[in-house]
This record gives sequence, structure tokens and C-alpha cells, in this order.
Amino acid sequence: MKEIFSDGFSDIIVSRGMVLIDLFHLIPSPDAPLERVPFLRIKLPLKGFFGLIETADTVRKHLVEVGVFEELPAKSGKAPAAEKKAAGKAKAAKKTEAPAKPAAKPAPAKKAEAPAKPVAKPAPAKKAAPASKAPAKGKKSAK
Repeated sequence: MKEIFSDGFSDIIVSRGMVLIDLFHLIPSPDAPLERVPFLRIKLPLKGFFGLIETADTVRKHLVEVGVFEELPAKSGKAPAAEKKAAGKAKAAKKTEAPAKPAAKPAPAKKAEAPAKPVAKPAPAKKAAPASKAPAKGKKSAK
């Protein structure tokens, strides 16, 4: 297997069902302390990229657990140490609490009723056609 060293990702692009990951080297530059210079592009299908994310997340969690790496601060702006303290307090509180009862299932939503239609004026009654005179029972018709 070939091994490649990179200082990081310079760009990640999604295009036509593929994920393109550009790797870079940090190189000293007279204009800046270090310059990011892209040198290799990796192409992965979306499924492969999501597999990469899951694997990387598993490794990250393990490194945090064993203390090799400190969890990055959340976007709230709190320092990592403050977050660890808060997480520790929450964990301790959770252990002392009684297990939560499962929430009741919400009642099924009622179907929305159609808005009432305006009542139409009844059509004028039609005059009934004259009924043909049928012979009464027991009487013979005259011919």
C-alpha cells in the first residue's frame, strides 16, 4: 500500500455524485510564515465519503476518550475546559436521577376539515308534468 503525508485538506468539493478532497502541504514562504500548497486530489463516491466521515468520527471520539486530543469547543464560544466541567456535572446529575418514564404517545392529528362551502340558493321548483289518468282498481276502462 502506498503512503502519502498531508498537512490537511485544502478543499472539499461535491460534484456529479463524487466528493473531491484536495490535500495540501505547508511550505515556508517569504510572503507568509507557511503557505498551503495543494498537491493531491482524492475522488470518492458519496457513499465512500460518508464511510470516511463515520470512521473519522469514531477515531476522533476514541482519541478524546483516551486523552490524546481535547474536544474542540462548541460554537457557543465556551472554553473546552468549561465544557468538560459542564458535561461532567450533567453526567453526574444523570446518574442520580431516576430513569425517565417514556413519554406518552401524542394523539393522532385530526384531519383538517374542508372549509364550509357557501350555501347555494335552491333551484326553482319545476312544475310537475300532468300525470296520465290510470284506471282505478275495480273499474273497467271504457273503449
